[in-house]
Amino acid sequence: MLSHKQVVPSILLLTSISAGSAIAASENPSLTIPTPKVCKLAQIAQAEDPKGFEDGKIVGTVYSVVGDVVSLELEDGTIRHTGLSRQERAHIGQIVGRKVVITDIPCNRVKLAPYPIPVSKPIEVPKVEPAPAPAPIETPAPAPAPIETPAPAPIPQTW
Repeated sequence: MLSHKQVVPSILLLTSISAGSAIAASENPSLTIPTPKVCKLAQIAQAEDPKGFEDGKIVGTVYSVVGDVVSLELEDGTIRHTGLSRQERAHIGQIVGRKVVITDIPCNRVKLAPYPIPVSKPIEVPKVEPAPAPAPIETPAPAPAPIETPAPAPIPQTW
């Protein structure tokens, strides 16, 4: 099994060969190594030795970007300069002031570091017992309206 120190230079060599052969593809097409294949090799190497890839990781806040050089302010306050290709800079966009993670993996070299998840404590809500419902107020019923009886109809006299 290859160690991290053997894998990363070989992957970087493969990416430089694939980038160089993509530019000069007409000279020798047999040297073309497709980028997805290089990425797959890097992923396999990282899966075999994840601790080895943690060694080459740089975490810092982007201080400035001038041309291909990115200045990172590391967490201990030191400034470190690293180079990014034009494609990497175009892919990540304007990142000044953002926290980034730069690794040795050529296909996924620069990642924006996730924002820290704010830790919030739950709000204490005092338990309030509801007051008992008031008893319904008995309202007196209105007096019934007098019922008027109609006058008796006259009975006709038949005699």
